[in-house]
Amino acid sequence: MKIVSLVIGVALIGMSKISISCAATSKEVTKYNWTLEDVIKIALENNPDLKSAKANYLAASKGVGIAVSGYLPHVDIYSKFEQTSLPNPNAGATAQLGVSLPYQMITASLSQTIFDFGKVLGRISSSRAKNNASEQEAISVRNAVELAVQRAFYDVESTEQLIQVAKKGLGKYNETLRRTQVLVKTGTKPSFDLSQARVEAAKAELIVINAQNSYDYAQIALLNLMGIQEQISFTLIDQGTPKEFLGVSSDKLILDKLIEEALVYRPEMKKQQFSLESVRSELSTEIKNYFPTFSLQAWAGKFLPNYPPPISDTWGVAVVGTWHIFEGLETTFRAGEISARVVSQEAMVDKDRLAILSEVTRSYKDLIRSENNLKVAIDALDNSKENLRLAEKRYASNIATILELLTAENALLNFEASSVTARFDHEIALATLRRMVNAPLKD
Repeated sequence: MKIVSLVIGVALIGMSKISISCAATSKEVTKYNWTLEDVIKIALENNPDLKSAKANYLAASKGVGIAVSGYLPHVDIYSKFEQTSLPNPNAGATAQLGVSLPYQMITASLSQTIFDFGKVLGRISSSRAKNNASEQEAISVRNAVELAVQRAFYDVESTEQLIQVAKKGLGKYNETLRRTQVLVKTGTKPSFDLSQARVEAAKAELIVINAQNSYDYAQIALLNLMGIQEQISFTLIDQGTPKEFLGVSSDKLILDKLIEEALVYRPEMKKQQFSLESVRSELSTEIKNYFPTFSLQAWAGKFLPNYPPPISDTWGVAVVGTWHIFEGLETTFRAGEISARVVSQEAMVDKDRLAILSEVTRSYKDLIRSENNLKVAIDALDNSKENLRLAEKRYASNIATILELLTAENALLNFEASSVTARFDHEIALATLRRMVNAPLKD
């Protein structure tokens, strides 16, 4: 089957790649090498959720222009053709009065708001707040995408390393099986030892298969987050702990300070505050509909084609005041509806404040847990290596049984896997806390 290299937009231009030539079939596979920064960049270019959030922000920015247009003059051109008698009172007392004549009229008019008690200004304020809320929503989605990509990146790396641990364990069990076969064949060890060694070797082979399957799933999840729907070959470059997290530990962080920063910097909190500002401006604008609006109007027109000179042209300038005295209580009900939305939005601000407090606290606790797990896993790994060394000596000296040797090998394999999982769990905990605070983690 022909394998075609996939070029993924401009985001992949300039990235390192390895071409593997197969001389027998003349096929070429392009394998991409990506760092964490690379996959985040590609995801931000292609993620559909982020594209949608950016489009919503663009739409909200146009709303500000619509509101500002209320302060600009409005120019209209009006034309009609009609068969009628000479219009009153322009015809005056001329002999043409009441004569039915066809005519065409064209008029240009201009209207400019002079004073409206701040109605347009209120609409502008509301639109700007909505625009700011949409911007914070886009930032929130961006942060969520980055965190999801980081999690997926570390998931791929951890499963890849777990494959290596599983293969190492399989090799160890196969070596034990080989030595046990020799010992059983020479009569040094009972046949029970051989059956136990075969069982553990089979288990180790299953672990390798499951680890490979988890790695494949992790790769698919990462590609989906990056907006790539094709299955392509890639390798992730482990650059260790990001520089921004070097030296950061839970004992150098203060939970209350983290919560305080999150309430200031989290885009979700800013979004709710801007949304509250928007509905409050809407309420203020609606209440001002109880007051009149004053505007300057000017027009000029001409009657065509053969109207008498006294009415052939028309023009005028006027200051017009518009005051809706009674509209069926529409303004009253609308103000009541917006007042209820203000109360609802105030509750949303409180809800988000509590959610942020909970998220930062949980992330902080997860960081403490991940640090402790990593320390325990490293210590346990060192101890299990020593325990296996002793078990191998005891088994070789006929002091220990095959079960003791296999148990020691199992323990070493488990703690090697645990140390890999604990390391990347700690990386994810750091990245999560950073996103929950949305500010650099400083002691």
